[in-house]
Amino acid sequence: MIRKQAGWQENDEREDCYMKNNDHNNTIEIRPHHLLCLFCALEQPAAVPAPEAIAQLAEAIRRDPGLPLALTCRSDDSFAFQSPRDSADPAPDAGFRQKQDMEVLFRMDLSPGTVLPARIAVARARKACTSVSGICGYGEATSPAWQGCPLAGTGLYERARETGMDTIFPPRDNPGMERDKASSLEAMRAAAAVRVRPHILLCAVAQYGRGIRPPFKDDNLPELFQLILERPETRIELVGGADAMMCAPCGARCTARGTCMGPGFVNSGGLFNELKDLRILQILGLTFGDVLPGCDLYRRIFERMPTTVNTCALERSVPELSVWWDPCPCGGYEKGRTELMREMGLNSR
Repeated sequence: MIRKQAGWQENDEREDCYMKNNDHNNTIEIRPHHLLCLFCALEQPAAVPAPEAIAQLAEAIRRDPGLPLALTCRSDDSFAFQSPRDSADPAPDAGFRQKQDMEVLFRMDLSPGTVLPARIAVARARKACTSVSGICGYGEATSPAWQGCPLAGTGLYERARETGMDTIFPPRDNPGMERDKASSLEAMRAAAAVRVRPHILLCAVAQYGRGIRPPFKDDNLPELFQLILERPETRIELVGGADAMMCAPCGARCTARGTCMGPGFVNSGGLFNELKDLRILQILGLTFGDVLPGCDLYRRIFERMPTTVNTCALERSVPELSVWWDPCPCGGYEKGRTELMREMGLNSR
């Protein structure tokens, strides 16, 4: 049971601080308004610590930004099976807490029980909730039951929201990325087949068109092309996920899961990247696990994919809050394709 602490509202164990592990895929169930509490906790004076549940949540998602969070909220609709259990003796402000959760979900355009990776859930809440006014507090209370959180009018959330993402999810440290760069390049050069996810084969072309050449600290794609140009027979294996051989030094790679965490917005990065991979495999008539010489693979890519429209470059009809939204325009692909076809001796159709 979390006891009342100065500056924080009275908490009920089964209500405001409801957080538990779900055996399915290590999902953690939390109340939606906890996503906002994470930001307030960043500005909270050290003498007045955040509730234990918030501290535990912060530590769990800092260790693993891809941790699945189930946003549970009491609802009488068909979502009721996702709801926290009712207390036998409901707290006087249970309605306030339910409204808090529903206001957050409403602004995020999500339903109760939605499961999202932690990084997306927090970024989406930050984007959708510019202030906690009307969510966690209402100025003058209409009754004790609607007193709200005493932190709501202090500006804690609003200040932390401006810069807090890098504190909640610290960027990867440069020395670690440099070590991963060196070890992954060594593994790539020694491999019988270089493991590459399909869509970044096109990213490599776009980078080439923009003039990016080795050494490149953020990924190993320029080095991949360097290898293919030197040895056209270099074997390429098509794999799923952000494999370390190409993506080990990337700052957007979730090292805990080996997945792509996107460029820092409300989208998943990884979700649309998976669809990109599948779209490209379909166009090329290939599947995961196929192995081809690099020159033959790029011959097929250049013949069948003169542009990245509707494969990598996202259709702009997708709303910005969508988990499918992706800001990557893949600029430079057409230019890189022309240059590489000439350098690799491939005839354009």
